[in-house]
Order: sequence, then structure tokens, then C-alpha cells
Amino acid sequence: MKRRVVITGLGAVSPCGLGKKELMDSLMEGRNCISNINVEGLEDCYCKLHGMIDRKRLYEAFEKHLSPEERKLSLCSRLSILTAIMAAEDAGITFSGSDRYRTGVLFGTTQSDQYAVEDGTEELRHDRFTALMNTARHFDVHGPSLFNTNLCASGNHAVAYASDLIKQGRLDTAIVGGADVFSKITYVSFNRLKALTADAVRPFDKKRSGTVLSEGGAVLILEEYSHAKARNAHIYGEILGSGVSNDAYNIVAPDPSGQGIISAMEKAVKDSGIARNDVGFISLHGTGTPANDSAEMLAISEYFGSHAKEIRATAIKGSIGHQLGAASATSMIMCALIPEYGAVPPTINVTEPEETAFRLVTGSPERYMPEILMNNAYAFGGSNCSVIMRRWNENE
Repeated sequence: MKRRVVITGLGAVSPCGLGKKELMDSLMEGRNCISNINVEGLEDCYCKLHGMIDRKRLYEAFEKHLSPEERKLSLCSRLSILTAIMAAEDAGITFSGSDRYRTGVLFGTTQSDQYAVEDGTEELRHDRFTALMNTARHFDVHGPSLFNTNLCASGNHAVAYASDLIKQGRLDTAIVGGADVFSKITYVSFNRLKALTADAVRPFDKKRSGTVLSEGGAVLILEEYSHAKARNAHIYGEILGSGVSNDAYNIVAPDPSGQGIISAMEKAVKDSGIARNDVGFISLHGTGTPANDSAEMLAISEYFGSHAKEIRATAIKGSIGHQLGAASATSMIMCALIPEYGAVPPTINVTEPEETAFRLVTGSPERYMPEILMNNAYAFGGSNCSVIMRRWNENE
């Protein structure tokens, strides 16, 4: 019997707030959650913007949910554990008994605990890339684990690989997602690349001038369908399939032909067992940089052809910035919540929209109930990953 993968829990921490509701409500309201930053040593950076998590609320949540020993861990580890706790509580799952050995933890990141190295905290210098282990230890789960560094696409890669493990029978449940926090080195690097904007992230706008970096943690609980059904769990949607590719073009720029993006979407559609014309919504990578948006527009136009005009699409980085390793996992959470809200959040800051083949939602939310949703992510190094989800219908 074919094993099916469903989403049963969602946890999110972002510049919009703590929890899935604060995230989705902010996106639906079209709020700009980016703020000005004033960090010593970065005064000469032309971009003064960043999507920062409210530290007061974050540390209050750490005090409430984390043990005294966990509160001594690096910020990325604490953020990952907290977001996973949110997702597990949302799913109503405890990973007890034999489930502990049939549950995996798969995360994505760009820089992990670079901050622990930068701030001179000697006791935390060895804690880089330990968020996954610390999260597994919190839940006492011992299944397969993976901490991938496919940068901006790493959250999608985590979802894709975990789904495959569940379909293959190697796992019954998985804690998946991504996390990244502020890093001076990363911030300066993006400034030197001229990839940031001094204004606002304007995805698919003729005046787009760059992206804004951001922080975040996003975690989903994935389960094999019969396992979730036995628990009478609430199901948000079903992961149908995924596709991955590499541009093999440039370490910091996408292939302008969009062929790598097309390959990832094509593989995802084939893996999902659907037709390309079944796709009704796309969560766009939409960084607001001239090169990325142009490649994405071209790829969608070429791959979907005349059907593209029927596809609603949105890009959320205008609202919350680019969360790096958490970006595509956060977008996956949005995809899971769109059927719950019955609407698509708008792409904000768009005043002179490009002529796109797809229907870019701007201004205000659009009432829409897509059956098939595609989540796209592309990263430095040419790493592309598309994940396809179907909204859940209890009558199926």
C-alpha cells in the first residue's frame, strides 16, 4: 500500500511574531515586519534593514518552554527547539514509546550558529551546527537525522528528504524545518555583494533593488497518514512530491535561462503524480533581486505555458525578509495554512509590477482555495527545490 505523508503540526518564529497565527495574520494583513538596525561596526553598510525577532518575547518563550540547561545553549539551538515544541504541541504528538525510534529530525540552515562565534562567547564556540542534535535530544527521538546547508532552499530540502523517508517506510514521523539568526558576517557579505536593498523588498516590481535579510525558525511535523489517522490528528495537507536540481552556473547568481528551476518543478510534478495544469498556487522564492525574480518569471512562464495565467502566486519576503535557512520552511507553513484561511496573502511593496505570466496577488488577500500548491526555493550555489502539497479533504 502506498504510504502517504501528511502535515499535522506547524511552528513558526519570525519578525511577525511567535506562532503560526501571528505569522499568517501578518501576511494576510500585508504588514511590513522589517525594521531598522543599529549594530556597532556595521555603520558603513548601505543597507540598514533587517527582519529581527522580538528578543523580549523570544526570551520569555525560552523561559517558559525550555529547561534551565537548554536555556544555556546557542541562540540557533534554542530557536530550533522552541519552534519544534510549537509544532509538536500543534500536532498533539509526544513521540513516546516506539515512535522515538521511528521519528527523524531534518533541518536546514545557512549559517547556523555563526553568531556564537562572532560575539566572543567562548563556551558556545563549539555549538555550531548543533541545533538538530539538541532538538532531537529534547524530544528523545533517535530516527535518521540531517542538518543540510543548502542555504535558502534548505528548508524545502528537509521537507523533501523527510517525505521520501516516510514514503519508503524508514520513518513514521519527522520534525522538519529550518532556522537562522542574525550574523554580522552574513550581513556584511550580502552588503558587499550589493544584494540588499536600502529601501524595501519589492518582489517582481520593476523598481526592485534587492532583498533584506531576516531571522526565523519554522518547523513542520510530518506523519505517515495511517499514523496520523490513528491519533485522530488534524491534517493540514498532504506532501505529494518534490523535485531538486542544480544550475551548475554560478555560486551567487541563478542561471538566467531558468532551466534549473524548470527542472526542479518538472521533477516535483512527476514525483507527485499530477499534471502541471493541476497546480493552482505557487509560493514564489521572490527575493526582490533583479536576477532572481527574472529567472523565476521566465521559468514559470516556460514550464506552465498558457496555464500560468490560471496560477495565483505570492512572495512573502517583502513582509518578513529573507530568513535564509528558514525561508522555504516558513513558505511551506504558509502553504499549509492557505486552505485553512481560504485566501492567498498579498505580495507587498509592489507599486509597478512586472508583466508576469502568473497571477501575482498584490494589495490585499485574494479569496481562493487551491487544490494543489507548489513551494519553490532557490539558493546560492544553484540549489533548487520544489515541493508540492495538496490541501486536505477529509472525504477523500
